[in-house]
Amino acid sequence: MVKTIKIKMALVAMVAGIALLAVQCKKPEPQAKSFHGVFTFTKGEVLKNGTLAKAGDKILGADKIEVKDKAMAVIQFAADAQLTLSAGTTITMDDLSKGADGKVKINVNQESGTSFSKVLAKGSDYKVSTPTLVAGVRGTSFSVTLDRSNPKRVVIKLLEGKVQASSTAPETVGQSVVVEAGQKLEATESQIAAPATLSVAEKTSLEKLNQIAMVNVDKLEEITPADVSEAGQPVAVPVIEIPSDTLDSLTSDKPSAPATATQAEPKRMTLEDLKKTYGRLSKVVTKDGKEYIGSFQQKDSFIIMTTVNGTVKIPVNDVAKISPFQG
Repeated sequence: MVKTIKIKMALVAMVAGIALLAVQCKKPEPQAKSFHGVFTFTKGEVLKNGTLAKAGDKILGADKIEVKDKAMAVIQFAADAQLTLSAGTTITMDDLSKGADGKVKINVNQESGTSFSKVLAKGSDYKVSTPTLVAGVRGTSFSVTLDRSNPKRVVIKLLEGKVQASSTAPETVGQSVVVEAGQKLEATESQIAAPATLSVAEKTSLEKLNQIAMVNVDKLEEITPADVSEAGQPVAVPVIEIPSDTLDSLTSDKPSAPATATQAEPKRMTLEDLKKTYGRLSKVVTKDGKEYIGSFQQKDSFIIMTTVNGTVKIPVNDVAKISPFQG
């Protein structure tokens, strides 16, 4: 009996020893690596968390950037992306991190103004959030503008790649639109218009922003913050050079305004364009005889319909028939 107990105790001790050895030999969980952005250009009054920012200053997650009137700034995130901020723009870095797998996450919360994003790393998770839309991208160049008089009116202009624009507004939440290169998308609280073609002037303006140079990643950390003059304004530092006409457009404090009757109307999408963007189309007939053709989805008690004339919200109780569009 005593011999049996001793054997059992020996077995228990051996098992415990093996378990302890396994714990000691277990590889530590991979940890997320630090990641940050760097100002490569500032002009005028640019604030980071309320303090005057200078070329060479670092940007971390949760930092708030305010670009005052007649000012502008360029931020670079290693070799992954570049963010240009025009006068009157305010953003907060909701997330700025690099996972253990090397995947970069850059989430920008834009409260006002105009930003231009040049995303080079296709494996990165890059998003720009606004009060109305969230733009998620993979390797692309695009601008996001919030109307100064109505921040919930948002315009996305796409130069290269694709943008998945998802609504966050209560009336259209869940609706998603793919914007292709050479297109722009306008959204408000109540509707998302069908993508339209960029004008020549709009495309030229985006191309100029896309040409702003990026600093070699090996040299990025060597940038020395600019001295500050007695007047409290940053001294110009030639980290990168920006053409004067591009600078003028970025530092202009003119608010973006809706198109007026004297401006050319943007080209509307055709049914063929809708098919390419959304795939299969449907025809919705209401009880009062109205017909709508386009892509639809149901949200709660409404049918959200994207047509060649924009987005239409139809109460489900008003729908008489939904059928595939055969045209």
